[in-house]
Formats: sequence, C-alpha cells, structure tokens
Amino acid sequence: AARRPFVMPAPYSALVVRGQAAATTSHADRRVRRECGSDRYMNRSSAAASSFLRFVVAVVVRADVVRKAGVAVALGALATAGGCRFGEASFTSTFDDATFDPGGTVFSTLDARDENLVEDDDPRVAVAMTWVVFDAQGDLSDLDGAALASMSHEMSLRDALTIVFDHQGTVDRDAQFSVVHEGDDVVAAGDGDDVQGGLDFALHLAPERLDASSTYAGIAPFGSRRTLEVTIDDADFGDVDPVVAGHVTLSFDAIDGRDAGNAREGRFEGTFIAPLVNEAVAEKNAALLDGATDGDGVLALPLPARGASL
Repeated sequence: AARRPFVMPAPYSALVVRGQAAATTSHADRRVRRECGSDRYMNRSSAAASSFLRFVVAVVVRADVVRKAGVAVALGALATAGGCRFGEASFTSTFDDATFDPGGTVFSTLDARDENLVEDDDPRVAVAMTWVVFDAQGDLSDLDGAALASMSHEMSLRDALTIVFDHQGTVDRDAQFSVVHEGDDVVAAGDGDDVQGGLDFALHLAPERLDASSTYAGIAPFGSRRTLEVTIDDADFGDVDPVVAGHVTLSFDAIDGRDAGNAREGRFEGTFIAPLVNEAVAEKNAALLDGATDGDGVLALPLPARGASL
C-alpha cells in the first residue's frame, strides 16, 4: 500500500505552541531545559553554545521579560539552536566493529487518523529514533532549503529505528513485545501469554564506511534474521508530560543458505525515553526530511495502512 500523504489540517507555529495550554511546560520542554544544562546530553555542539544558552536564559528569567510559557518557548528555541537532544536513547553493542546510535532525536506519536482524517479509537503508537538532532515539536519548514537538505542527507547516513505498536491500549507499563523479521517478512510475533505480538519496526543502519582499500570481500553484512524485543517502562498518554519509555533488544542472526558466510551475528541493547509529539507535526517533519533529498522514508512516517510493511 502506498504511504499515505501528509495532510496539514491547520497552520502550526514554529514551536507548536498555539492551541496548547500556554501556561503548561510540556515534558519535552522540561527535558530540553534539563539536558541543555548538562554536558552529558549535549549533542555535537560546543561548550560555548551551552554557556551562551544558560546566560540568555538567566537574563530572560531575571529580567522577568516573559511569563512562564514564554520562558519555555525561549528555552525550546535556544536548545534547538544549540544542538541539544530531544528525548533520549542509548544502546550498547555486542559487535566488535559496530555500534548503534539513534539518540539524537527520540519521540513518540499516535497514528490517530487515517488518510481521510478519520479518527482511530485505538491508534498505533510509533516511537521514532534518529541520530540527527532537531526539535521534534517544531516545524522544520522554517528551515531554509539547504539546511533541510543537509539534515535529510545526514539522516540517510546515520542510524535510525522506528518501533510501531499496533494498539495504544496494549502499550502499558511492564508490557512485553517481540517480533521477528527475515528480510522484509514478519515470520514470528509474540511468545506465549507474557510476550505480545502486535509489533513491527523499521531499521536503518548507517552504511559501511569505506576507504581506498575497501573491497566487497571485506564487507560483512548483518544477519538478515532480526528480532526486536521491547519492554515498556513507562507509558503515559495524558495531557501532562505524555511519554513512552522502555528497553529494547535488537538481535541479528544469519540464515543458512541466504546470508553470506561472514554475516555478523550479535545484538544492540538499549533504552529510550520518547516524549509524545503531535501527530500532524511528527508526520509533516518526517515527510519534509524524506522529501528534501527524495529519500526512502528512513523514519517510516507517515505510517502506511495497517497490515502493510513499514
């Protein structure tokens, strides 16, 4: 099935503040403020940018130029300019020569409406992770074409993972899910009463780094049997601090007669914290990033029709 086109029902501001409770600082806004104040969460930006951010915020707050809502907006804008992460994801690797880092921007969204804007009573939940850093609550159409194309190009060269749960009602604390892919086919889902199916994923691995001496004989592909296991640590879809968080294990196994003899076997294990982002904003941004370089839908958003492969 063709991926449904993005439909923007109404204009959105750059920081997606209009139409929301102005006096409420969202979970994502608070994460941006907290992370920009810590070197642990600074992502590909200088210490000078962090110092500048703290200075400007201090001036704004002490001068009482804006109210609480305005401070949140200023923080969000400055954090994005400084290159801070949105959400969080961190993975370890059992491979000697491969890592997995989709922790630049991490967010969740509900697939609450179909291509005709008909509402789904039990929508799918998507958790998207990419190495590329951007404000997932903002509107990327505010970027100039060159910046957007550069970001899109970078996304195609870096790690990304989108996890899709079939039903919001099943995404609850301590819920466990699993699914097995062989190539593009789902060959198993769930495992008994404790581990549910209803899970799918789209994986984008950074392409192999080559040099002048590289040959195809020296390239070891990842095994094509890929198993994703997810345990939900937190799931809150309310109006205050909505978020999905959990643990992930992504395993790779070689298939006899299908994979090369040197196919890599191992796993990536990690955790994620994905603040919930408005569906329209999430889908528009993904479409913009995909279309800027005629990409292949790295984040798999907007989602295809139910039952179609990601």
